[in-house]
Amino acid sequence: MLLIILYILLLSILLVILLLIFIELFSDFALNKVPYVPTNYKIINNLLRQFKFKTTPKVIYDLGAGDGRFLIKIGKIFPQAKLIGYELSPWPYLLAKIKLLFLNNRAKIIFKDFFTINLSDADIIFCYLGHEQMIKLEKKFDNELKTKTVIVCNTFPLPNWQPVKVIAGKSLKNNWNKLFIYEK
Repeated sequence: MLLIILYILLLSILLVILLLIFIELFSDFALNKVPYVPTNYKIINNLLRQFKFKTTPKVIYDLGAGDGRFLIKIGKIFPQAKLIGYELSPWPYLLAKIKLLFLNNRAKIIFKDFFTINLSDADIIFCYLGHEQMIKLEKKFDNELKTKTVIVCNTFPLPNWQPVKVIAGKSLKNNWNKLFIYEK
């Protein structure tokens, strides 16, 4: 009898966890129009290997920072840079905060809509968002960014800007996981 109660309790807990995960994923997409899909570490490494930044950045933003992996990685290459990520989805935001705490990393992840902040001090911006967000960001970038700001877009390009470089995975035929690099 005790085993049956424990089994039911365990099953109930599992169902609640699955329901919470489903609600989280659905609410992220419904509210933000962008599901949480982290950038593959190989893609970040490709960027850092294949693209040489012309100047040493002072401020690096990650818009839709997810679990903070881009800021953590690029922070090792530019240890003096101010690293700021914005994330609106609760689960990746909490994951990023936990990772940064355990790694003793100096990056900041802020739970805020990046459309409400001024990006004029940015030297590098990384973003892995959807097509709709890229259209809106293009206007924001036109209005706010200083000359020579580098923008790295994963998978979804800025619709009306010409990239200075495109970095693609070896076997990828479409835009999936291509990096579009722009300079204002």
